[in-house]
Parts: sequence; structure tokens; C-alpha cells
Amino acid sequence: MTNRDSLARVICVQMLVLLAFPLTAARLAAQTYSYLPSASSTDDRFLSLAGGGINTLGDNPMTFKLASPAAAASIEIGIFDGDTYGIFDQGSVPLVFTLYADPEGNGTGNVQVGEWRGDAMLNNDWYNVTVANSSAARCICGDYFYLLKVRSSDPAAFHWSSFKLRTDGTISVSRNSNFTFSAPLGSAFDASVVYPAYPVLTPTTYDGAWHFHMDVPYSVSALSIYDGDFDRGSYDCSDNDTDDEDTPNSVPLWASGSAVAEGTATSSIACTDAGGTPTGGNTTSNPPDNSRNAAFARGSGITYEVVDPNGGRYANNNPSGNLEWEQFRISTGTFNRSMMDYHADVLPAGTYDINISGMDLGNLNALRFPYDVSGVDVDGNVVTPLHPDYSDGSITGTVYYENGNNCTQGPLELGIPLASVHLDVDFDGDGVADDSWCTTTDVLGRFCFSGLHPGAYVVTVDPELLEQGTTPVCDTDGAGTPNTVTTQLTMCTRSQQVVFGYKLNHLLGALER
Repeated sequence: MTNRDSLARVICVQMLVLLAFPLTAARLAAQTYSYLPSASSTDDRFLSLAGGGINTLGDNPMTFKLASPAAAASIEIGIFDGDTYGIFDQGSVPLVFTLYADPEGNGTGNVQVGEWRGDAMLNNDWYNVTVANSSAARCICGDYFYLLKVRSSDPAAFHWSSFKLRTDGTISVSRNSNFTFSAPLGSAFDASVVYPAYPVLTPTTYDGAWHFHMDVPYSVSALSIYDGDFDRGSYDCSDNDTDDEDTPNSVPLWASGSAVAEGTATSSIACTDAGGTPTGGNTTSNPPDNSRNAAFARGSGITYEVVDPNGGRYANNNPSGNLEWEQFRISTGTFNRSMMDYHADVLPAGTYDINISGMDLGNLNALRFPYDVSGVDVDGNVVTPLHPDYSDGSITGTVYYENGNNCTQGPLELGIPLASVHLDVDFDGDGVADDSWCTTTDVLGRFCFSGLHPGAYVVTVDPELLEQGTTPVCDTDGAGTPNTVTTQLTMCTRSQQVVFGYKLNHLLGALER
């Protein structure tokens, strides 16, 4: 955590002016569409949902954020290969694509504005719908925000459905959601796209490289990316998965599907030589991420790197093995390998690139990012998600002597000056504070934190610095958490007011006399 007292120790005298903030919105960049994961119809890079015995660590449904600028009358949504048959798919279970208004832009929207089924969509082509922008999706900033959920209509049935998404607004994978992606190769039809001269395996449209772009709106003290079921492990067991030091040896609470506890991964796939003869032992992957079949193999093993906005590079050369989730953590804290993979002096706001190499065809892999994953334009360049200015929020409040128990400051209830007030925020929802500030109350017991971004905030009064004999009576979120109030800032709820009431025995007695 960082301590930015020089920015936070600002006492707001005119408290009421904080209730109204002018908003500015980042305008949509000059491009026709924003795509996930890519625009090409032949590069074999897809988002995927699977079920019925095909192991997958992705969420069902997978969730995406869409946005449309205030001036637009409608939003266009395109789904490539939205069917579940033919090229790039296995089985015949249709996917369901449901669109919800999400005016806060935080994934909580529940007003349905449209729904489409994969059995009405096209094989190996774009299916497009145009939706009039809904007033239910309009944010206070004027722009329109939506939540698109993609689910399997029958998760228990056998299927593996691959698709791409695009919009004439902006699109991103929702933060803290598990999404799966693959380069499918399940039939001669798939092979004829990946290998234009098939059965000759050169040239090819797929090189094993993937590029994701994480939008981090504010400077943070740590980033944790989780890779799931990357199947690290060569067919000949020459380069297998190992136990990652900073990942707990358990299944994460948020994990879905068939995840197993992290450790040294196991599988039932025998180690073999290049000819397929077993050599003893089993791989840590299923299927191996370094296949002995040239039609599937891409490189010597899957790896990835994170590149920060300043160009700092952090390599992960041993990601997750079969069915496990592994944490890749970069922190500004003192380096401790049991707590992190890398130390960084600073983790600034901006776009973080996650570059994957050596991903074989036919592997179904998963990722979970603490911030939204941005779409790209037709050339693969990142398209910054549309969102309001994130730096105009405030939390204001009062620390005072409460004579009763109504938690409302009356004319005879004096403010407590020079009380120490701390503010912690959890931006990515992992339960760990990403930043902190400290200020003191003015002569009337008032305090203010301004320039805040959306997030979950904890406001704490330091009881050790109050006058001796002072005890907490009430605060905004109840007496069950004395000295502490938890509150939330969102894109539309940009200011919150909190109070802390305390009892001082000798002062209360004097007032009663």
C-alpha cells in the first residue's frame, strides 16, 4: 500500500459542493468495431464454452462489458460462429447470448434488453444485431453501458463451442471473471482453415501467440493474474509443471468447473518419446502443451509475459498445469517469493499487455484478470473501453460526540477536531487493500477524501488518538464494526457521506447538568 498524505490531507470546508461533480467521458476511438479476441476469421483464436466431460475452468456464463457513446442511437453487436456445429465446434448444444442494461458499468445490471440463441446463428460467419440504446442503460455521464452474458443452454451435455464478439461501441471481458479461450482443431474442416494447403501443414494461420490487454484505470500496489489449465508439461516430460511458491495449495473460492488444488499438476497421460513409446511416468498436462503431433504443436511450451505501461516486462515461464489455477503476482512490496513472483517499483495506470506464446492447438485454457480485458481493432490494436472520468469521487464525513444513539449530529453534539481518519480501497475485489490515505478532521470534526475512483472503501477512525475515555456509540454502517465504515463508490454514485459518533463520559455529564 502507498501513503499519499500529500494528496489526501485536504479538508473540505464547503461540504455540499461535493455532491455534484461534472463528468467527462472518454470518446470512442475512430474505428469501426472493437473485437474479442480478434477480428480475423481465419486465425483460429476464439473464446470458448464447453461442457459434458470436456474439462473447462471458465465461467458459465462468461460476462462481457459493452459501451456505446452518448451520441449513438443504437449499438451493434456481432457474433462470429455463434452456432454450435460445423467448423470450429463440437456437439450441437446452442449458446445463449443475453444483453442487460448496466448503467453503473460494474456488472450488476439485471434489466434484460435482448437475447439471441446460437441455433439461429451462422457457421463460420458474423451474425449481427442492432439494439436501440436503452434509457435503462444510460449512465449519469450520458453514455450507455451493457452487460453481455454468454452461457451454454445445457452445460451437462457434450459440446465445445467457439465464438468471437465485436461491437461498434467498446467491449471488454469483465474483471474478476473466468474466461476460456482456444485454438480449436477438431476436424478436417478446422484444419483446412488453419492450414490452407491441408494436408500439408505449411503455411499456417495460427502461430501459437495470443495478446490480451488489461485496462488498469489507477495506479495500484499489486496485480494478480490467474492462469488456469494451461497444461504446462511436455509430451516427453522433459519440462513439467512445478508447485508455484506464491499460489496457495488449494482451489480458489471463486474457481468453477473441475479445478483442482494448485501444486505439482498430475494427469493420466503417459510420458512418451517422439515416436509415442511410453518412457515411464505421466505428464503434468492433458493434453500436453508441447504436443508430439506437428499439426497441434506450437513451440516448446506455453509461456507468457506481462508488459506494463512503462515497458517493464515480467515473464512467467512455468504457468499452470492440468486443471489447476496459478497466481502470477507483481507487487510493489518488499520482494518475497512466497508472496509474489516479481517486485515492481511502481504499477502505473494504463494498458498492461499479456503476451502468450507457444499455445498449442486443441488446448482449452482459462484466464482471470483483476481488471477489464479490452477489445482490439481490426489491426489488433487495443481499444480503450468507454468509461467516465474515474477520478472525481469523494467520501466526506464527520467525527463527533453523540449524546444519544441516533447517529445524527445535533446542535449540541460537538465535532472532534484532529481525529485521525484512514481510508483503504480494494479496487480489484480480492479482499486486499490496493491503496490507502490518511487525513485529520478540521475544528468542526469534518474530513474529506476527494479525487477517488470507483471501488470498495473502508473508512477508519484511529481510536488510539482520541481523548482518553472516548468510546464508539454508532456509525453509518452500524455499531457492529466500531470505528469502521465500509462504503462503495461507483460511476453513478460518486460521493458518499459517513459519520462516526462517540461518547465522552465527562462531557456528556456536563451537558446533562
